This record gives sequence, structure tokens and C-alpha cells, in this order.
Amino acid sequence: MKSFVLILLSTWLLHPVRASLSEMTFQPAAGTLEISLRLAGDDEEWIIQSLPGGKFAADVVLQRLKRDYRIDGASYRWVGREAEAGHVWWHFEVQLTDQHLDQGECELTVRLLRDRDDRDHHDHNFYHRVNVIGIDPPVAYDFRAEQSTRRIGFAPSGR
Repeated sequence: MKSFVLILLSTWLLHPVRASLSEMTFQPAAGTLEISLRLAGDDEEWIIQSLPGGKFAADVVLQRLKRDYRIDGASYRWVGREAEAGHVWWHFEVQLTDQHLDQGECELTVRLLRDRDDRDHHDHNFYHRVNVIGIDPPVAYDFRAEQSTRRIGFAPSGR
């Protein structure tokens, strides 16, 4: 039995889960979503190494976010970065379209860490949680390899 547990544990350790978390707050006066994205430090390092030039640059990171944390039609603005005990927070704003604002929702696609896992054929270990806060009640959405696009409600329908 001990050997079975060791084999199971070693298999789990060889297949890491890539997880990230974001908090999203709707700012109705500005028509924006304020987003704070939390990444493990090694995942941020991998993302930065995969960027052109291999160095952190806000404009390049924003291009990556537009591709892998995508809200179609929205524009993105970098706010800042902060480190916290083995993790980092990326803060950015998304300017929503009139259609998003009228509907009180948008379609979000999250593929931020899948490239890392695709290389190792472990994209089933990709997980991202989006917490929409500042609404009552707060809502959480989960993204995985098999469901990387979801409709996100951020406000009551209609402005």
C-alpha cells in the first residue's frame, strides 16, 4: 500500500497545477473593470521569459494579457505590479465597450498559463478563478482547459 501511495504522490508532483486568481471590480462611472491578477512567482518568471526581449515591460505584458486574458473589443491599461510572499499581483484596467456596459456582462477568455502546460501536454492542469467583487452577492467563475471562455456578469443589466 505504501508503494502505491508513493507512486500516486510522485505522479501528482510530476504534473503541476498552473493556477492563477483574479479579482475584478466594476467601476460604473468610468465604464471599466479594475482587475488584479495573482500569479505564482515562477509563473510570472516563465511569462516574462516567453515575452519578446525576455524582460518585464508593461506594454508587452498588456499585449500578452489582451491575448490570454481576453475581453473582445476592450482596451487595456497597465496600473502596476506588486510582489507578495512568492506571488505577484498584476493590476490593470479594462475599458469596456458600450455593448458590454448595456448588457452588464462580457465574454472573458483566460488562457494565461496554458502555453506553459501545452508544451508539457498537461493543459488539463490549468486552473484560473475570477472573483467578481463589489457586486451583491460576489460571484466566482472557474476557468479550466475544457472551459476557457465564460460570460462574466459584472453589473445589473442596463446602465
